[in-house]
Amino acid sequence: AALRQLGEMAEGLAAADEGGTFTAAGLRDASGIGRNLAIEVVEYFDRAGFTRRTGNDRRILKSAAEVF
Repeated sequence: AALRQLGEMAEGLAAADEGGTFTAAGLRDASGIGRNLAIEVVEYFDRAGFTRRTGNDRRILKSAAEVF
């Protein structure tokens, strides 16, 4: 449930961004989790096929509801 909530936060961040991306720092700030945990979460998102990393940005590939 926690990963799905974080995924939905990531979707909101990406939707609000002109380029449709978000960063680990953006997710950290939005969620209130620590830096190291935010990095671990976005790396897990990449491995799960929810996001794809491009530089420091991440793009949503599938909806959080579909993945989690």
